[in-house]
Amino acid sequence: MNKPFIIPNDFELTSCFPIGDKWTQLDIKPYRKGESMDDLFRKMAASWPSAIVGRTEISRFTGGVISEKSLANLDSKGLGPRGRIRIGRKIAYPVASILAWLESRSATLD
Repeated sequence: MNKPFIIPNDFELTSCFPIGDKWTQLDIKPYRKGESMDDLFRKMAASWPSAIVGRTEISRFTGGVISEKSLANLDSKGLGPRGRIRIGRKIAYPVASILAWLESRSATLD
């Protein structure tokens, strides 16, 4: 059975990573109590510079909550996000698909 990951009340993600020859920074404001999960996931999507997320970038996209290997294992069991795309030898997912999948695996704690 899948265990949902938990997003703490003060969740904050700030990371830099290369895209081409430039560095890009993601900056997601902290999750505030009373803020909906939809708001948090909307912020994640708004800060991502592309319509897709490569499997190798899933850790950056989720702030380290899901690793590339975990996602590959879940995919092999049919439990990963729907709509994955193969581009050459790489696997990618539409941002909306990842967000829906994360939301289905998430719960808030009071």
